[in-house]
Amino acid sequence: MKSYGRLSTAFYDLDKPTPPDTAIRFYLSVIRASPGPALEAMCGSGRFLVPLMELGMAVDGVDASPHMLEACRQRAKRRGVAPRLYEQFLDRLSLPTRDSQTRARTIRPGSGSG
Repeated sequence: MKSYGRLSTAFYDLDKPTPPDTAIRFYLSVIRASPGPALEAMCGSGRFLVPLMELGMAVDGVDASPHMLEACRQRAKRRGVAPRLYEQFLDRLSLPTRDSQTRARTIRPGSGSG
C-alpha cells in the first residue's frame, strides 16, 4: 500500500477521532518555541493539524494519501479553518515557502501518538 485509501481513512478516523490533550500541548509548545509556520508531515485527516490551527498556529500539512487529505479538508471546513495541504510523498518533498518564510520546524504526531 503506497498510501491510505478510502476504507483505511474511514477506519483511522473511527479508531483515532481526537488527539490526546498531552500531545496537543506538547506540539503547541514546539510550534510556539520557533518562528515561522510549522509543517505536519503525514498530516492524515487533520487530527492534530486542525486543533493546532484552531489554537492560532500556522500549520501546513503534507500527506501522500488523497483520501486522507480530503478528510482533512472536510474536518477543517467543519471547524472553520483552511489549511494549506500538499499531496506528496516525504521522500520526494518539494514545497513552496509560506509567505516568504522558511518552515521553522516539522512535526510528525502520526498514529503513534494516542
